Amino acid sequence: MDAKEEIRKRVDIVDYISTYVRLAKRGKNFLGLCPFHAEKTPSFNVSREQQWYKCFGCGEGGDIFKFVMKMDGLTFREALERLAERTGVQMEERRASGPTADLKERARAMHAEAARFYAELLWKTPAALDYAHNRGLTDETLARFGIGWAPDGWEALTKHLGAIGWSGADLAQAGLAKASERGTFYDAFRSRLMFPIFDVQSRVVAFGGRMVGDGEPKYLNSSESPIFFKSGTLYALNFANKAITQENRVLVMEGFMDVVATHQAGFPIAVATLGTSLTENHVALLARKTKNVILAYDADSAGVKAALRGAPMFEDAEMDVRLLMLPGGHDPDSYLKAEGPQEFAARLNEAVQLTDFNLAQLQLQFNLEDPNSLTEYVKAALPVLALVKSNVSRDRYIRRLAEVWARGDMARVAYREEDIRRDLAAHHRRMLSEARAKWRSTRGDAPSPSLADLHRPKVEAPRPEPVSGVGLAEKEVLRAMLQEPELVLYLQLTDEEFSEGPHREIAAIALKRLAGSGDADARLDVAALPEALANLVTDLSLREDQPLTAEHVQGAVERMRMHARQRRLSELKPIIQQRLQAGDLQKDDPLWLEWQSLQRQGRVSDRSRIDQPPAH
Repeated sequence: MDAKEEIRKRVDIVDYISTYVRLAKRGKNFLGLCPFHAEKTPSFNVSREQQWYKCFGCGEGGDIFKFVMKMDGLTFREALERLAERTGVQMEERRASGPTADLKERARAMHAEAARFYAELLWKTPAALDYAHNRGLTDETLARFGIGWAPDGWEALTKHLGAIGWSGADLAQAGLAKASERGTFYDAFRSRLMFPIFDVQSRVVAFGGRMVGDGEPKYLNSSESPIFFKSGTLYALNFANKAITQENRVLVMEGFMDVVATHQAGFPIAVATLGTSLTENHVALLARKTKNVILAYDADSAGVKAALRGAPMFEDAEMDVRLLMLPGGHDPDSYLKAEGPQEFAARLNEAVQLTDFNLAQLQLQFNLEDPNSLTEYVKAALPVLALVKSNVSRDRYIRRLAEVWARGDMARVAYREEDIRRDLAAHHRRMLSEARAKWRSTRGDAPSPSLADLHRPKVEAPRPEPVSGVGLAEKEVLRAMLQEPELVLYLQLTDEEFSEGPHREIAAIALKRLAGSGDADARLDVAALPEALANLVTDLSLREDQPLTAEHVQGAVERMRMHARQRRLSELKPIIQQRLQAGDLQKDDPLWLEWQSLQRQGRVSDRSRIDQPPAH
């Protein structure tokens, strides 16, 4: 058995996809929100029996290899290697240091060796190890996160990797070294506690270094490289993946130490951005795993502004966003040390809605005791309310704001609520006008969108092609061949009985595999099929329109065969009539015998009957 088949045998697609998508059992399959397009109603199906996935919203489907390739932007070889490492399947080694080796492979190999080098140095450097211990990190945590030490030297790593065979230019291209004005190369990190940054495959793609002692900047991240993009990477997501899915929430932080300390304290749902604000890529990455986000940003003005900037992106992704409020200027690391995990858990559960936080921050800018200032506060709150997508939630905030504006006079609340709704509608009209003006400035005379158009998901469900009656019957038979093969084995089907080309191709492959395997569990290798056929196979394999029974399948086969008979009769009729008129048809002619047989099989009506040829 080759590596691909061995991996397929060892990996359970439901368990694997569950680390990315929250799945729930629905009938024979598992259902969740599609990770490949934005949707409110789950349409992403995963079959443990078939080991395939299919989204009936956007049409994406395939096997474990295609999921890994699509989800993480990998080549087939990279997906194969990732799954081989996960399952312990041995693959033929590929040299990563040779001159023709792939650029990304060489960069990953350099980072893997750099991580080993730094980690080894930490345990050999008492001062650095003491610093890590004094920060509260245990030996187990240091080993799990691969934390290391970059020595106070200009060429420690450069010389180490150079001895292996990588040049300074290689290291600079990978982000591990920098070029001097003299054309020499020196280490990118020195005198720092090193935090390896992993991709979702748990491969080291970059580093974050924390300065020990005096020096700036306090934190330094790798520059972007062929394998590292800050806007699409979250620190510790590889460690947090499973916990985020299980708990259905994620804790987003700013610093390495906060994340590591939070994991160590028993909260493995923490991740961090890497020296950048949250981006749409980060939000999309998180939205695939959960709709519940808790932001744990520092309580200083910069942290507050970062939270406010992220609000529209989370609202567009229809995510529930809350803010972790820690007292006394604490960050998560210091709060855990001061108050302990139990108090931290309580704070997590008390995290406030981002809209509530935004309104509370806005209130600080106004004197609500002054009527004029209060009115200005209400006007300033309109853009905050406009971001709330849920009608129910928006109504709740409108009511609450109206009560504040009415200053305790409940008789005026309804009037104030009406005023807010009118002003909010005017605000929406201004937003639409601005959006259309921006659209026209970039799209010329193209039709400008509605506000709903601008928020529509970029990936939309494909329009299904019209399907004929016989096409539906053929799909049902193929569905049985893929889901319940034993229901069709005794019917002695042939691929020629399928009228539509793609159906005939799938039937031919499926029948051949079933005949060769001798059992009903033979599956198509969708990774080897063209995209259109692979999507059709996964669609039919996971679709559960109605239960497949022997009676249902037999009825679909009869409809297929009746259509095939009628089609053949239509083809034969003009030929037979022509030959009859020419007196060139005998009773024992194969065409006439076929015609008679088809009529008997289908019990066709007298309207399709042709008088017999004369006896000779």
